[in-house]
Amino acid sequence: MKLSRIDGVFGRISKAAALIAGLAACGLARAADTGLGAESGADGCLEHRLDRAAERESGDAGLVNTDADADAVFFDEATGKNLRNYPPDRFVDFLHMKLQMKFEKLEDCAFTATETLTFKPIAMPTTSLKLNEVGLKIKNVTSDEGKVEFSADDDSLTVRFDPPLSMDKEHSLTIDYSCDHPVDG
Repeated sequence: MKLSRIDGVFGRISKAAALIAGLAACGLARAADTGLGAESGADGCLEHRLDRAAERESGDAGLVNTDADADAVFFDEATGKNLRNYPPDRFVDFLHMKLQMKFEKLEDCAFTATETLTFKPIAMPTTSLKLNEVGLKIKNVTSDEGKVEFSADDDSLTVRFDPPLSMDKEHSLTIDYSCDHPVDG
């Protein structure tokens, strides 16, 4: 009787292990099908997708595709510039994001939002932080440390901290913004 109970436990464990392995295999297959695997992480980047869409629309012949079927390296023939997209170096560790969005009318494709980021500097005190903000109209930026200076252009928001934020504690940054007809969503 004890043996059958043990066999039952091992049977359930092996079924669970098979299920987990199957789910992992499905996830890897899906990542390969969608091009979001480890080798093509740039495909998921909004900036990269926008650039690729613009290239397709313009029929830009200045790009050389060394292998059309694989994740190819793209170079600009005129300048030789490598056009691959790499993530920027991290200067802070983002711990939490709280996003409060308000939609007046969904038909208008517009919203206002307040985003609170909690982070901690990684290797040195942080003097500035650069964030992506494609298509956003930044209204106000505040920090738990007091007043901050910020500037925004079409692609990014740069926040400067004076004095620099220390590494020994968590910090928060609150950004108020609006968006009208977002590019991807």
